[in-house]
Amino acid sequence: RWLEKTNNLRRLLKNNDNSFNKIINGIRIAAKANINVSVRVNIDKTNVNEIDEIIKIIKSYNLLDNNNIHLY
Repeated sequence: RWLEKTNNLRRLLKNNDNSFNKIINGIRIAAKANINVSVRVNIDKTNVNEIDEIIKIIKSYNLLDNNNIHLY
């Protein structure tokens, strides 16, 4: 996925591991544990074309259906 690649380029981990998957999994684990999570999505001219994919991923994980997850 292009979005995943963009995220991994912006959010580098020391071991070059996949930061996108770690972030998504962390959000899902926290939400299942009823922990409030605030997720900031940065949009700029280099990734504005990925907004539809961002929404699709958020919906595919049912993140909008959880009251503990707050997107901004």
